[in-house]
Amino acid sequence: MTNDPSTNYFLRKYSAPLDDPAATAARKYHAARVIGAECQPSKLNNAKVEACRNRTIDPLTPEQLKAAAFEGGSALRSFNYQDLAHLCAGIDYQFGPKGLLIEGAVSAGKGEPSIPLIREIHIFDCRISQAISQTASIRRKRGEQSYSAGSTLV
Repeated sequence: MTNDPSTNYFLRKYSAPLDDPAATAARKYHAARVIGAECQPSKLNNAKVEACRNRTIDPLTPEQLKAAAFEGGSALRSFNYQDLAHLCAGIDYQFGPKGLLIEGAVSAGKGEPSIPLIREIHIFDCRISQAISQTASIRRKRGEQSYSAGSTLV
């Protein structure tokens, strides 16, 4: 496992842009949150991640946000422990001081996952749902969208 995308397939896979720039933004936001939380003892720089979210995700209309969340989430559906281990090794490339996705978003740590193999997929799915819910909640608080009874953002 290396910090070099030419030899680390998973680093290259999760760093490549998706067809929709909004979906790419959603994926990198979710990935930063998960990698920052699940790679030991990495630390997430919330200010950098939230600044990126404010720049890239907040301006989206509700329809664009739904589509971006779906496509970005779909790109992460096959995410597993092996992917996480390789991405933990490549934190500097994606999220380091000169990171490709979000500069300075995650400190390097040891480059190893901190979660047990059995729980990783459930935790990752929960974190994606939490991140999408947080974005929807912030938008509702700002009054950026009116919701009809029973409707949800995602």
